Amino acid sequence: PSNTLLYEPAQEFGSLSTPVVARLGTTPDFPLAVLFATEGAFVGIDVTRGPDTVLLFEENFQGTNRAFAASSPIVGQTHPGNDAYEIVMGGGSGTNGNLFGVSYDPVAGELVPLSGFDTHQEPILPGRARPASILGSPEMADLDGNQKTDVVYTNEEGYIDRFEAPNAFVEPLIPADFPWPFFKHDHNRSGALGEPPVPVAPFKPGDINRDGVVDENDLFDMALRWSRTRSFPTTTDSVGGKVADDDRKTPQRMLLRVLSNLRIEED
Repeated sequence: PSNTLLYEPAQEFGSLSTPVVARLGTTPDFPLAVLFATEGAFVGIDVTRGPDTVLLFEENFQGTNRAFAASSPIVGQTHPGNDAYEIVMGGGSGTNGNLFGVSYDPVAGELVPLSGFDTHQEPILPGRARPASILGSPEMADLDGNQKTDVVYTNEEGYIDRFEAPNAFVEPLIPADFPWPFFKHDHNRSGALGEPPVPVAPFKPGDINRDGVVDENDLFDMALRWSRTRSFPTTTDSVGGKVADDDRKTPQRMLLRVLSNLRIEED
């Protein structure tokens, strides 16, 4: 039921972060977890068995106080050779502007710090006593095209900054490389289940389906990944009735119609 209590903090610590639901690794022994930050700890709850939940961790990183004020985590895979996904989040009040990176060890049942993230620290701006907090959720992308994942984030001063993830996998990472439920890389934020594609080396720009060829199949693959047919009507009239058969308007059919009307004129 909607009012089922998943977590109650031991102290009155509030939370402004958006919960993230994520499988914490590629194999079945990694749990499906709800991840979120409170003013006192970073919390993970195992929801693999539905309402029969288990608290995975309440982590207050060493040397921090009121560790996370608002930053939501982002779960990605900067190193596909590892079974565990990387969890990246920004530190709030008392963390000196740290950008934290961790992964979950299902055998030990604990978080493992990722080297390089724990040494990152925001600079102290002129006139300030401490670094600005990172309150917004980071994002992952290869911004500079050097085939390493960048973490993009903004801090309390309004600056947007980039941090190159250490030990990043030396292959280009595109949105399709982030498997479910990394909905922040899905235009419709559908969180749809999907298998990670098998990388093709060398990578070709535009080769979305990673088959080594850039062709119309990449367009269809893009439509499948970045669009989703809704199972309910999206267009209604003034009395709530359907005015169009929206359920049948699949992105693939619409894309095909657009392509069929294209005319290429040579100079």
